[in-house]
Amino acid sequence: MADFGSEMADLLVSYHACSSSEEAQLIAEIVLESGNLENDGSTGSEEQANPKHLVEGLIDNLGIEEDEATNIISEWKRRIGVGNDNEKQEDDLDTSDDEGSISSSLDLEDDEVTDEYLIDGECELCDRYIKLTKHHLIPKQTWPRIQAKLSHASEAIGTGDEGKALSILGPGLEHLLLEGCLNSEKSSVRRILHSTCDVCRQCHSTVHRTHTNMDLALSYSTVEKLLEDDQIYKFCKWASKQRAGKYSRR
Repeated sequence: MADFGSEMADLLVSYHACSSSEEAQLIAEIVLESGNLENDGSTGSEEQANPKHLVEGLIDNLGIEEDEATNIISEWKRRIGVGNDNEKQEDDLDTSDDEGSISSSLDLEDDEVTDEYLIDGECELCDRYIKLTKHHLIPKQTWPRIQAKLSHASEAIGTGDEGKALSILGPGLEHLLLEGCLNSEKSSVRRILHSTCDVCRQCHSTVHRTHTNMDLALSYSTVEKLLEDDQIYKFCKWASKQRAGKYSRR
């Protein structure tokens, strides 16, 4: 019997969907559980694991595109010798519905598509005094993957292996360790995931139009890093000279 979890983990690494084998193994376990499938191939019910649920699990936990998730599951099924009927496989992997594809519903994080404003204040990106919204520096939809990465790094810190922790975090998140934000305490992971900044609606929308949620989480998880992006910086510099307009309070 093929080791379903190991096969999926290997694919996640080869597709660069995960940055380490440890992260890939954890994500594989989560996804297999979401598809009602155990690591040894047994199912938790009489029904076989639904490939659609496995695709959804990859999208939800990794923030990858639907096509990439479908390709991974298709290759995974081929490796473990399941689903040789191509027509049935294509039907199973059709994750679209009447209201649009899965990926279309995951384009923006929750706080990007709402119009809930905080009190007036200074936008942390364009410096205007204006209505503010709350931007999660680690977008909510990336939390499953990023939490796994942070937790593994936190465990490495606890054993005194900071080199391993830095390797797990990668260059975009190394600052969390170097600046002391991440430590061996589990509470530090939660604090990082819930870190936010207060920005105006215009800057907030620009941030999400410029980068995917996963890119924001991995490479732009501070205000300073956001402003290092040329496109975001140019917009914020321009916005700083504009009137607040309809976003101002009367």
